[in-house]
This record gives sequence, structure tokens and C-alpha cells, in this order.
Amino acid sequence: MNLIIAVFLLHFLADWVLQSPEMGRQKSNKFKVLCQHISIIFFVIFLGTIPLLGWKMAALLSLVNALTHAVVDWNIWRFYKTTVYLRNKGMFEEMGEERATAYLKRHYKYWLDPVFGYFLGTDQLIHYILLYVIYGMYV
Repeated sequence: MNLIIAVFLLHFLADWVLQSPEMGRQKSNKFKVLCQHISIIFFVIFLGTIPLLGWKMAALLSLVNALTHAVVDWNIWRFYKTTVYLRNKGMFEEMGEERATAYLKRHYKYWLDPVFGYFLGTDQLIHYILLYVIYGMYV
């Protein structure tokens, strides 16, 4: 049980504390930024679990987690952005796609959007469920 608590805390450190707001905004549309984020996830969990698992098992757990984390992050935020588009479809029809996209990038306050909170919570729930499954499979 100590291992799963450690992995949860390491995930929190890597996914919240060490992730910049800019990285959070760009990881679903810039593959390079996603790779930077996933590298942080991998190394924090890997280094933090070596004392509990040994380096081989720590590497395996960290790799499986990093890959699943990448799939979740790449897709869930693209889905959120699709909901923004659908909820503002009238603006896109009225202004044209290019102008409306530019406007939303500059002015849309996603942090005030209640749907953003649902996606953020869902994102973290999925990550923690996957960590629990990975922990249960390999330890």
C-alpha cells in the first residue's frame, strides 16, 4: 500500500507542481511539449520508486504509466477544445473559422468554464485509476 501512495504523490508532483501552465495548454496540440511533459512524468515516478521497487520494476511501471498518461493527455484536451468549438459554433459561423479561433485563443477564459473543471477532474481520475491498475498488475 505504501507504493501506491508514493506513486500517487509522485504523480501529483509531476503532473501538477512541475507542469507549467504553458505546458498544460500546449501538450494536446504540440507533440514536442507532450513529450517534455511525459518525460517529467516518467523520470519523477521512476526516480521516486527505485527505492521501493528496484530500478527494473520502477522503469517498467514508469514506462507503462508514461505511455498511458500521454494517450490520455493528448486526447482528453483535444476533446475539451472540441466542446469549446461546439459551444461557440455560432461565433465560428459568424466570424469565420480563422478569426473565431484567433479570438478564442486570445480571449477565452477556460479557467472560468465549468466544463473545463469537469474535464480536469476526469483527466486526473483516469490517471489515478490507471496508476492503480498498473500498480496492481506489476507489484
